[in-house]
Amino acid sequence: TKMRTAHNPVRASRTCSRRRASSRVAAVASADDAVSRRTALTAASVALIAAPGPDALAVGFKKEIKKRAPPVSEFAATPAFDWRGEEHVGIRYFDLEEGKGEAIQPGQRATVHFDCKYRAIIAVSSRQARMLGGNRIISEPYDLAYGTIPSDIKRGPRKKAFTGVGVQVRADTAGSGYYITGVTRGSPADAGGIRVNDKLLAIDGQTAVDFPSVVDAGKALAGEPETEVELKLQSAGEDEVKTLKLMRTTYYVKQAARDPNAGVEGGGGLFTGTGGPKPPAVIYIPEALAGMRKGGKRIIAVPPELGYEDGEGLGEIPPETAFTVEVELLEFA
Repeated sequence: TKMRTAHNPVRASRTCSRRRASSRVAAVASADDAVSRRTALTAASVALIAAPGPDALAVGFKKEIKKRAPPVSEFAATPAFDWRGEEHVGIRYFDLEEGKGEAIQPGQRATVHFDCKYRAIIAVSSRQARMLGGNRIISEPYDLAYGTIPSDIKRGPRKKAFTGVGVQVRADTAGSGYYITGVTRGSPADAGGIRVNDKLLAIDGQTAVDFPSVVDAGKALAGEPETEVELKLQSAGEDEVKTLKLMRTTYYVKQAARDPNAGVEGGGGLFTGTGGPKPPAVIYIPEALAGMRKGGKRIIAVPPELGYEDGEGLGEIPPETAFTVEVELLEFA
């Protein structure tokens, strides 16, 4: 007799539930495997991109971390030295790059590049030394005899003594008086706030137009040392007339030597003349470059007395002002 098994609805329901659960577990496992594979592939791709191959390293793609200078207060200091008859406390410096080979010795001829930085900008640089035709700029390294301070640097600039308040004037073309064309730094006029282009209206109560010539006005301004002079002036673009009482004094003005080749244009639009910009006085101090090697780079904190004199900073760095200069020793022999 063929026996038939009776259908059990409860057992069938449980069997279907188990099958569905197994299917969901398999699907989740498959999805997890897919995510794991994608993650692994992504990580491998990032690693391949980030890691340069040997060929890349061979042609200079290796990243180098540039040495950064600390604050000037943390710079090293040179020994004290004599400067224009007085003892100087020394110069602060920091070596960005040590260079290679032997250190430079006194008596050797050095070739350097220098970049003077004032208020976070490069104001004077041998890397931008000459202007060519078409506004093209070329660099011009500077040569010096290491260990020898030139006589004009050691002596200081030649200055001529003047008596007065420290102004230069010119006649107004309209015949209405005189204008200020120059103010000597540190003079009584400078301290009193007189500026270029101010109009000079009167000197000691005498109207400026009453002075027949610039020479006569200059004599009235000069007078004797330690005597007072009253000036009436009007600033450019203002209506207010200001009265100043200044004490005449003796002051000194640097006498610049005239270069016969200055401003002479050479062939091809190259200005010859004095060549590139002049470095600050600190470059010539033996202690400033002591221990440097070929290819070395050094930052020097330039004190005011070893910086630029009047007119030497190309109008970018005021005279007797502190700044920094980066020196690169290109070669020496």
